[in-house]
Amino acid sequence: MNLPILSSQFFQMHKPDAGFFSKWRDLTSWSSQLIPIYEWDGILYVGCSRAPLKAPKLSQKLNVVYVLCEQEVLKTIWYEYQGTVTQQNPSPVAANDDSTLAIQDAVNSMIKTPASPKKDEFSMDNLSAEVNASKKSQNSITKDSCDFDDLELSSPPDPGSMDDLSGTDEKSTIEELNLNGDMDVPANPPPLPAEMTKTIPRPSSELTKSVSGIKAMPFKTEVLYTQPGALSSKKDKPEEIEEITKISVGHLKKSAPKNSESIFDKVFSEMSHHFLKTMILLKEGDSMIPWKWDSKFQAPENPQTTLSLKIHSPFRIVMRTLKPYHGYVVPNEVSDRFFDEWNSSQAPDHLTITPILVEDHVVGAVLALGDKSADNKNSLHVAEKLAEEVSQQMMTHPQFQNVS
Repeated sequence: MNLPILSSQFFQMHKPDAGFFSKWRDLTSWSSQLIPIYEWDGILYVGCSRAPLKAPKLSQKLNVVYVLCEQEVLKTIWYEYQGTVTQQNPSPVAANDDSTLAIQDAVNSMIKTPASPKKDEFSMDNLSAEVNASKKSQNSITKDSCDFDDLELSSPPDPGSMDDLSGTDEKSTIEELNLNGDMDVPANPPPLPAEMTKTIPRPSSELTKSVSGIKAMPFKTEVLYTQPGALSSKKDKPEEIEEITKISVGHLKKSAPKNSESIFDKVFSEMSHHFLKTMILLKEGDSMIPWKWDSKFQAPENPQTTLSLKIHSPFRIVMRTLKPYHGYVVPNEVSDRFFDEWNSSQAPDHLTITPILVEDHVVGAVLALGDKSADNKNSLHVAEKLAEEVSQQMMTHPQFQNVS
């Protein structure tokens, strides 16, 4: 089961408390690896350290979505739910406290210690005692090997100062090092949050191969780009360019510059190496509409698709959070209607929706359908990068900024 990943930054603004947990305490058996973390739009989001093998039994019928969270974050929230996070170690009593002085006086009165000489006085008897004690504890030191001219008297070190010394054996530390440079890499490393994937460098320059060789076409034409074999590892340009359709919206009258088609060519070209189908949506009021799509989509004869942003769906999540949706498909009214019309009533294994932003406003989105192999960080990084390039293209042309 592929679960969406929730970044730890989410809890900086939406950290749940014990009051929230009390509402769901009796829903099922919770633990530090499976706890409720957020409720939104009638859906309870449950954080887990790994995908549960079997969905837990719930005491009531409820829409539940499981998300992956860092184990340390879950433990912190769980301790707070149990009321143990605020417990602290008792602070030490001040040295000049009356009760401490009273106990110390009582102990001193029971222990008889010889009076020590004053700091300003020098006693030959004490010096002789110290030298004799040193000879007994260090039998390996002989009279000939000891230089009494450099002998200096000093007070013994404070025992408390020895606590910080490390007892690690230098030899054992060196043996633990892997001098061959080999590292054990886990076969299935845990996925990273979507917000962290922006810092991951692109694995190959081939992925950004320029498609400037493809002839730019006027915006008014319906010929754009034909997607090559889905998930193909080849990066070569297709030999032929076939036609794809472009939805005709009466009130959407915009004219792009001559070189604007090249960015859409690039979107469909690079996305085809990671996803099965790709579509560009435009925001129209409180909904999104299909605008451009590759030839893998079978467009209906009279497309009437409007994806409402008022009903809970991945499209609404992208609209409200300004973040991409990258994961498996959760059945809902908006997505089901879209797949019925555009994907032969078949829900894909994977769905990616990346917002196209102009001045922090959503003006459209890049939508991609794929199989399970598309559920990886590299695919998400490519989709985000291409959506950002489309955003920059739109920001330079005022006619696109009026899409709302």
